[in-house]
Amino acid sequence: MAIQYVGVAAGGTSSQWADWSNLIPAGPRDMLVMVVATRIDSNMSTPNGWTRHSKIDTGPGTMYVYYSTTTSNSSVDLDAGFKQSHLSIIFALRGTNTDEPIADAGFVDLKSSQNYKLPGVTTPVKDCLVLRVVAGHDGTGQSYIWDAGVEIYDSDFYNSSIAAAYETVPNPTTFSDTSRGITPAKGGAYHGCSLVIAPLSLSRMHLGSTPVPLMLGNTEVEILGP
Repeated sequence: MAIQYVGVAAGGTSSQWADWSNLIPAGPRDMLVMVVATRIDSNMSTPNGWTRHSKIDTGPGTMYVYYSTTTSNSSVDLDAGFKQSHLSIIFALRGTNTDEPIADAGFVDLKSSQNYKLPGVTTPVKDCLVLRVVAGHDGTGQSYIWDAGVEIYDSDFYNSSIAAAYETVPNPTTFSDTSRGITPAKGGAYHGCSLVIAPLSLSRMHLGSTPVPLMLGNTEVEILGP
């Protein structure tokens, strides 16, 4: 079962605290994923109702990945530890594996590498969704050209910019560190990440000898007749 992309929203601030509750995309969902990029190293808090998956130093700043599988969650209160520039982007998804939602993740310091290639990741099962996020802090009005995938966000806040794209991968695949990247319009980028979101697992029953697949909720039933 393929993952459905529901929506995305992003925001930026130069304050210590941020309430991004208004950024949660509307619509039915199974999971929220939030990526936060800070201009300098930080120790950001984990909002109530969220789980921190990653905290990675990416050159001059830090990237955080949080997720929430509580469908009623409507709160995103962040404390960056001190006053500084940080960007947040939130994705809403359906059809995800809520037990182990992030199957793989990779992070890169784009400012130091200057080749603007995003980290390689592996999709372990069929129909994974790969989210890719880049963020920069050198000038406004940036735009990014993606090597592959569907661009779903590109905007700037407080002299910083953040952009995202997704790619549905039908079969298990390993992407190299050079297979996907971006071309920035100006100013470059500081941070980059690739996140593999796993789809909902289907259970299966077999009855008889001739398969006729049916779906009952999240269960694929194969009724076998003579």
